[in-house]
Amino acid sequence: MSLNKTSAKIKIASVCVILILLSMCFAGAYTIHQSKILAATLSEDMEVKYILETIGSNIKVSKNSNIGRWDDEKTKSITLHENLTIESVINADVFLYGVTAERTDHFGNIYVAQQSNAEILKFDPNGTYIKTIGKKGQGPGELSGSFSIAQHFHNNNIHVIDWEYGRYTEYSLHGSVIRSIRLPKTYNRAGARGFDVDESGNLLVGYADCKDSCTIAVYDHNINFVKRFGETVHVSGLKPFDNIGLINYASSGHFVKDGPRIYYIHSAPHLIKIYNSIYELTDIIYRENDLTPTTYELVGAQMYQTKNPSVGRFIGSWKEYIIMSILIRGVKPYSILDFYNKNGEYLTTLKFNTYTHVTHVDNHGQLYAHTYTPDGEEQIKRYQIIIKNN
Repeated sequence: MSLNKTSAKIKIASVCVILILLSMCFAGAYTIHQSKILAATLSEDMEVKYILETIGSNIKVSKNSNIGRWDDEKTKSITLHENLTIESVINADVFLYGVTAERTDHFGNIYVAQQSNAEILKFDPNGTYIKTIGKKGQGPGELSGSFSIAQHFHNNNIHVIDWEYGRYTEYSLHGSVIRSIRLPKTYNRAGARGFDVDESGNLLVGYADCKDSCTIAVYDHNINFVKRFGETVHVSGLKPFDNIGLINYASSGHFVKDGPRIYYIHSAPHLIKIYNSIYELTDIIYRENDLTPTTYELVGAQMYQTKNPSVGRFIGSWKEYIIMSILIRGVKPYSILDFYNKNGEYLTTLKFNTYTHVTHVDNHGQLYAHTYTPDGEEQIKRYQIIIKNN
């Protein structure tokens, strides 16, 4: 076939795809008022790879197939180079137990949250243990077994919310308590999961397992309640589940503040919502997901079959990339990392063959995760992201 005929065929197919998608937007099960197709990209075999459209009040929706742009075009490849492992036993008195998150400060020091011991372990960039911050208790600066560390160290301090006691604590990098304040009565512990601090010192608390309204609560620097935002948006053509009766849209409550943007995770369906600096929804990024195993859930007396992925547990950004981590349920659980560009195009996926919970990416493109040895011992891993042109 000549190049001109191939080009013409692609153009005709593009028009057909756009017409089909427009009909879906007005006839689908999950419709929203108006929809306009902005662009449609096809692979050589005419498969739809990427659809860009607007819905409602100029919300941009990026719909991706399960073929990443880099995988399809063979233009770039990505690998992870492991450059640090922190073993389970640190010394006779310090060990990894119940790790939930890793963070770094501007100097590259590593902070490991351990909910089982209600403490934060501090390591230098080489993984050498420095000290323990916090301890179990209900007083100022003390922690319960349920807390989160903000992704960002505003004013170069450590910011922590204790979910059980509803207390916000700010520590110095040396571990001294700067302030410890009870959250106001508007704080609702149920479903609270994600936590970050913006450039102005405002606290953002993300909520999970929502049905009608997946939200983030905002508190100012003085811990006064400001507002909640994050409405559920149904987009045509997105299938949250294969069955009837389960929640249409499920969220982990995890998000990250990246300059003027907030990236917020959904897992059913597999998508990312993006908000601007005044908390308006501006973008939705979606990709087809065929990596999740079939699972079964009991709803009332009825057993439903679904391909529900484990809840997305981390989202971060580095340079021009958005990185999303999903833990996959099954007999042998494993993890995937999805990479998107900030225009919403799905680029590629990396797969860990074991349970590897990525929770942080630093400014140098290093990922931090916790995992387990075959004997069940916990470990901290650090990986350098390496992107190459093919």
